[in-house]
Amino acid sequence: LAALAAAGHTPRALVRDPAKLDAVCALHGLEPVDHVRGDVTDGDAAQSLLADADAVIHIAAVAATHRSMNDLIRRTNEPAARNVLTRAADLGLDPIVHVSSTAAIHPPTGEAYRDDSPLSAEPLGVYAESKVASERIARELQEEGHPVVIVWPSGINGPDDIGLSVGASGMARLLASGTLPASRTGGMLIHDVRDLALVLARTVEPGRGPRRYGVFGHYFSWPDMAELVREVSGAPLRSPEVPPWLLRGVGKLGDLLGRLGVAFPLDGAAAEYMVSTAPGDDATTRADLDVTWRPAAETLADTLRWLIANGHLGADKAPALAP
Repeated sequence: LAALAAAGHTPRALVRDPAKLDAVCALHGLEPVDHVRGDVTDGDAAQSLLADADAVIHIAAVAATHRSMNDLIRRTNEPAARNVLTRAADLGLDPIVHVSSTAAIHPPTGEAYRDDSPLSAEPLGVYAESKVASERIARELQEEGHPVVIVWPSGINGPDDIGLSVGASGMARLLASGTLPASRTGGMLIHDVRDLALVLARTVEPGRGPRRYGVFGHYFSWPDMAELVREVSGAPLRSPEVPPWLLRGVGKLGDLLGRLGVAFPLDGAAAEYMVSTAPGDDATTRADLDVTWRPAAETLADTLRWLIANGHLGADKAPALAP
């Protein structure tokens, strides 16, 4: 919303809780944002949102891998994409921006995720299945000639949220535990939420037709990621080398415990991502939209400072950043 407003657009949001939107506006110093109240799977709400709009950014989805969220993911993600994207196409909006996920194109067919990557034939878990199904709708509309823009975020991090995102909560748990298992394969993609916001705002340009943009950011092997966290936080993070088969085994244990109703920090899908995530080639995105990814160390430092300031992480867990 802040990036759209800064670019001169007048955004309207679809929200379930207007108080949450008010909190977002207060946090980012925005004037009150026009909104429609409703659920993203509700046809009437989507019609009210889009009726006199010029363009749309469809970003709403349930993002989780835990088994307890599977039913909600199935009820939400694909139906929401169909509800918003097809209505927008029928109304002639330009562009129609669909925010997908790297999960929809994992594993890559080569050594890296690319803008021409095919949809995954073997999605990891229900969330990835839902993102593949949602993006299939977007690709079909592209093939029909509709101006659909597909954007693939990867590991989103950054400060200044009214809640606790997947990336931020994972970083808080990592520092709290003091340990990052370092797989011999795979790694982590990280990019800044502020950079993603800029990308989305710059996609809102009519007349350019169907496009695809990866926002893959920076890739770190697990040992390199552990070193980055140590340098930025000042914490003596332990990083024992763990063979991929062992991480996969722990993930399967997490799946078993999940079926029994026991919470566990790692599941099978998350473990598989850890050992198989690859780098991404987003040179086209950076050139076409004139963006430069901010350094990962800056993103991590800002995220950790925000976590400390908001009570999500003890200052002693990141002594280099403590106020």
